[in-house]
Amino acid sequence: MAPEDHYSPFWTHVEELRRTLLRIFAIIVAGVLICFLFYAPLITFLTNPLKPWLPSTASNLQVERIEYTHLSNPHAFAQTYTLPENAIASLTASAGAEEISPHTYRLAPNSWLTFAKPITDTNNLVVLGPLEGMLTALKTSLWIGAVITSPLWLLVLLQFFLPALHSHEKRLIWPFLITSVCFIVIGCCFAFFVTIPIANTYLFSFNEAIGTNLWSLSHYLDYTLFLLLANGLAFEFCVVGIFAVHLNIITAEWLITQRRLAIVMAFIVGALLTPPDVLTQIMLAVPLMLMYEGLILYARFKGRM
Repeated sequence: MAPEDHYSPFWTHVEELRRTLLRIFAIIVAGVLICFLFYAPLITFLTNPLKPWLPSTASNLQVERIEYTHLSNPHAFAQTYTLPENAIASLTASAGAEEISPHTYRLAPNSWLTFAKPITDTNNLVVLGPLEGMLTALKTSLWIGAVITSPLWLLVLLQFFLPALHSHEKRLIWPFLITSVCFIVIGCCFAFFVTIPIANTYLFSFNEAIGTNLWSLSHYLDYTLFLLLANGLAFEFCVVGIFAVHLNIITAEWLITQRRLAIVMAFIVGALLTPPDVLTQIMLAVPLMLMYEGLILYARFKGRM
């Protein structure tokens, strides 16, 4: 058999690439549609770090009526009713309704009263246009759907390149894929539980000194998703470093000599992958520097094996 018989024609590769891209597109679309079905819980979850800084406000009043009806015996004993603690005093009352103490009333048979109760809302993020809510839900579903389905479509993509890899390279695919997913999750969790709450505290206080905090739902979700994806992507640099050490491409000694450059690069990456405020840039640069030190320890450990 001639050596060239081992290789498929060019257009065969193009057709396989087309099928691979279609499968990836179908996986992402399915993930986006599933996320869109649950867009309300997703948005509630993503805005949770901000809720401690959103004071409860009574945006509406709900009017309720208490009525004591006793048609069979108009001379029956009166009944005592206690209003909810957050209720506004009685709005209207019939004859036979008597206030005996704040929030407590005695109602004679066939009498009634009405009171108002505020409907509290702890999510003060505003929607600024008729289409903003729909577009925000679609955009959020798109990003979340693409991220949560990434293990599947990355696996499909790797299968396309699999025939071109050597046997020792194929053995690294699963460890690389699993490690990549783990570090993306770690990066997103770090952003959600550490970076975003601290950044919200800082930005809310900073804005409060110069104006009123009235944050848009769309802008806040853009900011949140940007930080989540930026941290997930930044933590992937550690995965690249781990496999570079594992394959003996870099050593502990080389990493130590490049420590100063790595610190500068960590702040550059923090500046490029975060909004233009110093706090979030530092909070991304610090874990990158810590991971770099951990990479040096791993390289030293591997060098002694």
